[in-house]
Amino acid sequence: MASHVAQLASALHAISVLALQQSPQPLRVAVIGQPAFTPLSLVTSLIAHLPASCVVVAENTGKVEQHALASARRYGYIVEEHSLEENMQPGNTADALVQPVSIVVAFWDGISQGPHSSATVAARQAGIPVFVIAPPPPPNAPIQNTLF
Repeated sequence: MASHVAQLASALHAISVLALQQSPQPLRVAVIGQPAFTPLSLVTSLIAHLPASCVVVAENTGKVEQHALASARRYGYIVEEHSLEENMQPGNTADALVQPVSIVVAFWDGISQGPHSSATVAARQAGIPVFVIAPPPPPNAPIQNTLF
C-alpha cells in the first residue's frame, strides 16, 4: 500500500474515533497544505470520508485549503473559513487557525518550511493531534527498498 494512502487511512481512523468521543459536539478538522502539494484528489478523499458531524476549518488562501473548503461545501459539511489577514495581525500567528480545532490534517512533505509547518508545530505544542499526508513520489522516482 502506498504510504500516502496509509497516512490518509490513519488520519480518517483517528478522526472517526475522535468524532465518537466528542459526540454530540462537532469535531473540528483543520486542513492545511503546502503550496506545491499536487495530488488534490487526496484532499477530496479526506473530505469525502469525514464523519457527517465534522466542521472543516481552513484558511481561504492556498490551493489545498481552497480545495478543501470547496470540497467540504460540495459534500455538505459546515465550513469555517479563516482569512490570511486575520492570522497576520500582531500576536495572532498559526495559533489562530489551530487553537479551536480538534485535529489537524496537513498535506505536506513534512520537511519544507512555511505557514503549514508553523501550524503543525503550534498544534503539537497545544496537544492537538496532527496527521501529515505526504505526496506520492513522482512516477519516475527510483524505488528504494531496504536490503535486510
